[in-house]
Amino acid sequence: AWSRVRCFSPVVFFSGWAFSVSDAVLITQLYNASRFEFSLEPFPLITQSRAAMLDVDAFQKAQPEAQPDAPKLA
Repeated sequence: AWSRVRCFSPVVFFSGWAFSVSDAVLITQLYNASRFEFSLEPFPLITQSRAAMLDVDAFQKAQPEAQPDAPKLA
């Protein structure tokens, strides 16, 4: 139901044009969805929000693989 309402308002982040706590919570869940190869194809609005969040420098620096002590993957 929420996605039906949101589709009439083109927003960038999960809850609007500005970053909010919901984005901080959502990005961690989306990371795990990607990690476990969960398809987000049925959720285009969430996928759009994820792309917007990953454009933010702070989100890029906070990614687990960007941490100095992250194990190097082959």
